[in-house]
Amino acid sequence: EQLFKHEGVCVWTEDEYEFMQYNREAWPCGCTQTDQTDDDGKSIYYDMKPLPEGRLTFGLYTDASCSVEYSGDLDPIKVVEGIDSGNNNNNNNNNNN
Repeated sequence: EQLFKHEGVCVWTEDEYEFMQYNREAWPCGCTQTDQTDDDGKSIYYDMKPLPEGRLTFGLYTDASCSVEYSGDLDPIKVVEGIDSGNNNNNNNNNNN
């Protein structure tokens, strides 16, 4: 919450701050394990990843402290969306009828 207050005052526009304040509880609150694994079979974790100019995104990591960034081909947004949707990525299998 403190990050949102700081970023809201220092860097974000009014619209960005309003968006983030409304959606801040959807962002991860710490390093969270996913059901995905890397090529070596190690668990993948996700957390917020700070970007330049006060921006944020999701980051993927290979350790439970989210200190070692994952360098594979998984897309962090798709991994997190899969978690939010119950990992049910095959809902649209009948689109090719």
